[in-house]
Amino acid sequence: MENKLSNPIEFFNILDDKMKFNLRYQGILCDIAYGVINYRLKNNISQKEFANKLKISKRKLVKIENAEYDIKLNLLFKILNEINMEIKIISIKGDSDETINV
Repeated sequence: MENKLSNPIEFFNILDDKMKFNLRYQGILCDIAYGVINYRLKNNISQKEFANKLKISKRKLVKIENAEYDIKLNLLFKILNEINMEIKIISIKGDSDETINV
């Protein structure tokens, strides 16, 4: 018998916690990649120029733009500062309504 989902949202309900984490994490990397690419295009900055500004290699920037690089926190802050972007951290467990803007 073939399993079919009647609603695509059901897909997320059947995932284990590890897969949910990986999907959220990859989504964040994609959001950062989108922000970097959008910033560069709007400001007519090449990958090489932007990489130099961040003091990273062009190869690393390419990986960031392809959402293939596990960004360290200090580099993330540099990128966010340069592209005028922030990340909002929201508690997803517990009763806390605490939100942290990064």
